[in-house]
Amino acid sequence: MAIDFETERALEARAESIRTRRGEELRIAQDTRHYLGDDSPKRRSWRHKSLMPLRDVFSFAEIES
Repeated sequence: MAIDFETERALEARAESIRTRRGEELRIAQDTRHYLGDDSPKRRSWRHKSLMPLRDVFSFAEIES
């Protein structure tokens, strides 16, 4: 099945618009993470400390079961 020239151009244009939109969404997400401070090690450390007690609870539950 052959694709004519017009259809091929339309498909390429659509693919390019999707790539552009995804690039913009990725840039916005990165800017948001940077603004919120999610990229900083201090923030990760805080999350890690807040989740560590849960790890002990789950390991205790595995031992008891």
